[in-house]
Amino acid sequence: MAFRKITKNLFKKKKILTKDHIILVVLTILFIVSIDFFRKSYFVLKMDHNTRQSKIAYDYCEGTGTGYIFYIKKKFKLNKRPKIINYGGTKGTSPQNWIFYQNQEIDENKLIVLFNLDEKNQFKFNIKNYNIKHNHKNDCLYLTKK
Repeated sequence: MAFRKITKNLFKKKKILTKDHIILVVLTILFIVSIDFFRKSYFVLKMDHNTRQSKIAYDYCEGTGTGYIFYIKKKFKLNKRPKIINYGGTKGTSPQNWIFYQNQEIDENKLIVLFNLDEKNQFKFNIKNYNIKHNHKNDCLYLTKK
């Protein structure tokens, strides 16, 4: 008799999983997969904020060059904002001064030049008076005054 009660209770508990619950679980799984939840969670756990900004969220030395600026800021531990010259800025591209949110004071001795090459692969900016601290394919440069 006790065995019958136990099996009867088990069957009643199985009815908790209804069609609505199955549909909800399937929709949740589809949503998680569609937003790429697992890959994005991995990046959040494994990379610091600046690395995610420069490698994932923004382009590096294409489009706006924002990723390159994040990279330079981290690599050279910039506290003051360098002057930023963007030759590739498209209409509607805002200045990238917001990257240096802690300090808006400009360091006149440092310069970031984005999209420096023209169609003939010639420099648009004269770098004679500057030392090259970082060069990414001659197109994005981090310079300091001599």
